[in-house]
Amino acid sequence: MKIFLNTNFIIASLFIITFFAYFQTLWMYFWIDDFALVYKLQRVDEAIGYWGRGAIGEGPYRHIVNQFVPFYPVFGTNPEGYFAIGIFLYFLASITLYYFVQLVTKNKQIAFVAAAIFAAGYIGSESMFGITKSWQTPRGIIMALITFILYYRFTTTRNFSFYILSVI
Repeated sequence: MKIFLNTNFIIASLFIITFFAYFQTLWMYFWIDDFALVYKLQRVDEAIGYWGRGAIGEGPYRHIVNQFVPFYPVFGTNPEGYFAIGIFLYFLASITLYYFVQLVTKNKQIAFVAAAIFAAGYIGSESMFGITKSWQTPRGIIMALITFILYYRFTTTRNFSFYILSVI
């Protein structure tokens, strides 16, 4: 059981689990909304759908495109790079979940099992089958867990700076 106490083992295990759960997405192609995203990336200055004109755009979905703009010159219309970043973000979300569960339960084994189940994709597999979702969902999970961690720190320490950071 001492191996569970080794942080490097935990991080490596979560990476391996995440990779094996989602490596097949590297061979997937664009799906549903992803075609519209690629079309918008090819014509950034045009007003397309709800994304509006330009990289920042306007409307409710304006910030979906701007996160992909720096990567389009690198990946173009090749989906493997986008999916690889999605896998990496999901791995980061599993690590964040591990630290959150460890903080709440004070038990590394429980935290590792929870993060391993999450990393295996039983919770978020649908979020990995599209380019936009594979970037947005893990980042949303990471931000929510960081907020929960900060608020939990506030409730346990009564340090008001943790509360301010959780609100920010």
